[in-house]
Amino acid sequence: MYVNTLKICCVWLLVYSTAQAQSSSKPEQAIVIESAVLQLVETVEIPATVTGPIESVPIQQGALVENGQVLASIDNRDAQIKLEEAEIELDIITAQSESDVDVEFARKSRLVALADYRRAQESNRSYSGVVSAREMDRLKLLVEQSEAELEKIRFEKSILQMQKRLKEAAVRKNRIESERYTIRSSLAGQIVEINKRPGEWVNAADSVFKVVRLDRLRVEEYLPARVAVSGLTGASAVFETAPHSSPDDTSGQTRHRVE
Repeated sequence: MYVNTLKICCVWLLVYSTAQAQSSSKPEQAIVIESAVLQLVETVEIPATVTGPIESVPIQQGALVENGQVLASIDNRDAQIKLEEAEIELDIITAQSESDVDVEFARKSRLVALADYRRAQESNRSYSGVVSAREMDRLKLLVEQSEAELEKIRFEKSILQMQKRLKEAAVRKNRIESERYTIRSSLAGQIVEINKRPGEWVNAADSVFKVVRLDRLRVEEYLPARVAVSGLTGASAVFETAPHSSPDDTSGQTRHRVE
């Protein structure tokens, strides 16, 4: 009912206007237009971006909405599960990358190996040959192994940091995917059509809502050809609504638009 009424208003609503003609050679003169047609400037079809059943439509036909306002939601349970999995994986990799237990263990192991090696060196300086050359080589190898192990763990930590960034990107991707199940208005205006209801199936790109912009309208008017000069471009106009009636014959007139 609302859509039909709106269409009638757009076609038949008459207005009166007064325009100030701008001319360098002639003084300003008011031009009175007997009638004009009011039209919508912008109408937007709001589509679904994913396929699935409509879960809720928390808006009524004829309601005024803001840009970005939620109009409907599509069942997103699968997308939510994928998002939760990605978030858990991110928590795991974050805990691994932030833990320094293995680094501390490797550092202390190196200190112990280094202390054993130095004690053996000190013993040989005090009593020559008390520690065999083979034992010295073994202790030295343990020091080098502990140093290599520490460097390996530090490298693995850097890899974990990169893996963490990948998991963060996966979480952002899944959040974006989950958001696609929410249909939002891309225009501030009025809902004039709702094509789907809760429980109905919708395919991606199907039109679900139609929104019209109300804060900017277009007025089409007809001027006598004798006064339709280029100097009217940019001139101001005043409009007043009038009762419903039929448009007059436009013979000998030129068409103009005011927005």
